[in-house]
Amino acid sequence: MKKFVSLFLALVMVLSLCSFASAEDYSDVTIRIYSNSNSTERSTWLINEAKDAGFTISIDDNTVISGDVAAIQAANENKDGDILFGLNETRWSQVVKGEYENLSLTEWTPSWAAEVGEYLMERLRNENLPHVVDVRGRGLMIGVELDIPYKEPRTRLIKEEHIFTGCSGTNVIRLLPPLCLTISEADQFLEAFRRVLS
Repeated sequence: MKKFVSLFLALVMVLSLCSFASAEDYSDVTIRIYSNSNSTERSTWLINEAKDAGFTISIDDNTVISGDVAAIQAANENKDGDILFGLNETRWSQVVKGEYENLSLTEWTPSWAAEVGEYLMERLRNENLPHVVDVRGRGLMIGVELDIPYKEPRTRLIKEEHIFTGCSGTNVIRLLPPLCLTISEADQFLEAFRRVLS
């Protein structure tokens, strides 16, 4: 019995060390929040999440009225940002392609967004929603594959429920909500989604 307990405790210790070693260290990374993401609630939420993860925070002044173009150029010239938040697709692709040599992407999903994304995907998979045949994604980037064209349910979501979604192919609804989406808001979406699919 003593041997079993010793082995068990040793295993727990090893697993704990492994999980600690795999944790990301963001102490030398600056997260820069650009002007198009500086609404009070989103900024406050993101600042708290990023601080919890160990980031240094750098926030754009809202006087950068030309939006993310001027903000990114300034960050690149000043070498004062590593993570980009609040960019449109064009700016994001420019960073990925190395057009801004002093800025880089760091893979990080705020923990709250990951939790809400897991909750939303779990419910989409298990609610037996009409026409849903597959749910896939990561964090809050979610694709819902239907056995019918997306056009009618997507149009109804917009016109009747005032919820905008993306789409892909002919039968996939794409969800890409703000990272500050709450469980309550996810529930509201699910109720609306059920109504338009019924």
